[in-house]
Amino acid sequence: MPNITVKLQEKDFRKAKIRAEHEGFKNPADWARFLIEQNMVLEESPVLESAKIISEMKKTGLYKENFLRDLKKSLEYADKTS
Repeated sequence: MPNITVKLQEKDFRKAKIRAEHEGFKNPADWARFLIEQNMVLEESPVLESAKIISEMKKTGLYKENFLRDLKKSLEYADKTS
């Protein structure tokens, strides 16, 4: 299994150690491993159509038309480049 080394300042290590103990872990390394495993994105995000995103945002009435128009262009560009 590959290893990741994280260097912490002493004060941050003490905080991590206390937090790990409070959350029931034997040591900060187990706690850090748990956090990394829980926060890893293991699957791709669903692809949402920019038109659907914009229409949902428009329904809220919180955004100006020119902002939504520019956002739609940006989302379409991001989809093309990814």
